Formats: sequence, C-alpha cells, structure tokens
Amino acid sequence: MFHTKESLRFVSAKESDSLLLEFEWKGEAFKSILAEIKHISGSIDRTCFGLKFLNLKKDYEDTIRRFIIEEQREALKAYKMDR
Repeated sequence: MFHTKESLRFVSAKESDSLLLEFEWKGEAFKSILAEIKHISGSIDRTCFGLKFLNLKKDYEDTIRRFIIEEQREALKAYKMDR
C-alpha cells in the first residue's frame, strides 16, 4: 500500500482528471509523476483509482515492474501453499 489513510486528502476527483503523484513503495521514493484517472471505484472507507502514468521515467518504470513481479510471485507462492 502506498499511503496511510491520514495522508490522503481529496477534495474531488473524476475520471480524466490529472494527478501529480509522489509516493514511497518498498523504501523507494517516486516523485513528480503525472497520471490520468482512468477509473474510480470505492466504498465507504476506501477509494481506488485506476491510473495511467503520463510521464513515467524509465528507471521508475523498471523499479515498479520489478516490484509488481515480486508481488505476483508472493501471491502465487501463497496460493500454492493454500492448495
């Protein structure tokens, strides 16, 4: 997860709006990333955004891809252990 509930503040957001993102994931800082909101879903206590990165630096892209692969491997490992 990229945030704590206390760190988020949204006035309003809708699909096609642009966001300037800064976040930390697994100890890596990602700064000044422009993204477009492609999808919004949520519930009373959570809002989820589907984003399209518009100016993602190559090194950020490579790091995010590596993290996603690590997460997928962990999920597959957990799935196999449940069987």
